[in-house]
Amino acid sequence: RDRGGAAEAEADFHRTPLLQGRSNLAQLLPLSRLGLLPEESALLDARKLRSILQRSGRFPDEHRRLVWRFLLQLPGNASAHKGLSARGQHPANAPLHDRLSLRSRRGGRLERLLSCLSHWCPLLACGPGLEGSVLPWALAYDGDELSAFEASATVLANWGQRFYECHSHPPVELLASVSALLAYHAPAVAVHLQQIGADSAAW
Repeated sequence: RDRGGAAEAEADFHRTPLLQGRSNLAQLLPLSRLGLLPEESALLDARKLRSILQRSGRFPDEHRRLVWRFLLQLPGNASAHKGLSARGQHPANAPLHDRLSLRSRRGGRLERLLSCLSHWCPLLACGPGLEGSVLPWALAYDGDELSAFEASATVLANWGQRFYECHSHPPVELLASVSALLAYHAPAVAVHLQQIGADSAAW
């Protein structure tokens, strides 16, 4: 979105109960407790947040991580994450050195995130492209490895299960559904992907 959309999102966001009369939510509640607040909370209102997203197409940059913590109901289970991290690099992630530049801090964080996910659910280590699925969360929660892991695990557990139902075969039924939805809502994009060989048939 353009800067106008960002400004609109910021203005809408500050009109919600989330920030009315509160300059710094972090001083009121830790993130782990904010993630457990009910939808009816005076601090966070999922319906109004949804309205902001529909109108502006985004949440304000400075509040995006907090909002997604709330919407995904992340538990902030630091001890469980620490236990997974202590197990070190997962053997399946060793080839990442050949595909990614892991010299940067972000690369190292992504590697640790992938290892934690693979230790948490070994099936995830079997499929290709896991890094592409979780990279947005690694970037969004840059420096907050606990939240990056919990957000990735939550999305995969709730919306990624069917990708692994037929492993090691592609999820043909799911891909067909995605193609049908894309063709209905964005026919031009669906035709383009088909023309360049990037549609579900490519699987």
